[in-house]
Amino acid sequence: MRAVLKYPPGTQARVGEGRLADVGPLILGHRLETRNTRGAYWGLVYNKGALVLRMLHFLFTNPQTGEGLAFSDMMSDFVRRYQNQAASTEDFFAVANEHSKGTELAKQFGYKDLNWFLRQWVLQSYLPIYRLEYSIDAAPGGHFVLKGTLYQDGVPEKERWFMPIPLALQFSGGKKAMAVLAAYGPRTPVNLPVGESPLKVELDPYRWVLSEKTTAKQISPFVSRAAP
Repeated sequence: MRAVLKYPPGTQARVGEGRLADVGPLILGHRLETRNTRGAYWGLVYNKGALVLRMLHFLFTNPQTGEGLAFSDMMSDFVRRYQNQAASTEDFFAVANEHSKGTELAKQFGYKDLNWFLRQWVLQSYLPIYRLEYSIDAAPGGHFVLKGTLYQDGVPEKERWFMPIPLALQFSGGKKAMAVLAAYGPRTPVNLPVGESPLKVELDPYRWVLSEKTTAKQISPFVSRAAP
């Protein structure tokens, strides 16, 4: 579904130019489909739409436990309210806003509603690239700190796009931990304390967040010495 967004749209006579992702925002619905953008409605509303809904699922999920009952509760509430009725995108996000206030990520990052998410992912047509460049530095007391920069490319800098992104850490002995970083604008400093030096660091390994590409790269192969 992600790959389709990178394909060029079709036309009546041939393969078109550019990327399907750039044809237009989800809010256009059937208007996405023209003689020069064949397949755009299905590719965007069904494929990208499903991926956007998956991102909402992530925002309603407790990142430490993986428990996502809040998302199921929100969806069930929406169905109850609009069963056998027509519902608009605004109707859906009104319900989502009510339920989002008590989620773990809303508490962590301080947002009061999901209007930012609606604006970025439904009313616009950008496809970001996320990359984390980091080093593991030793800290006093035998601890470590993951330091680096989280880059968010392919979106307008002036709008200061915001998106929480999960980070998976693997340690010796099979131990694992999850954290969530927030991309805010083109680059965000990262300073994450960790109990021990991780063997592996992955940015969004389960692809919760829609992107053209997501990577994590250790820019220093060595752990610096602990501070005195």
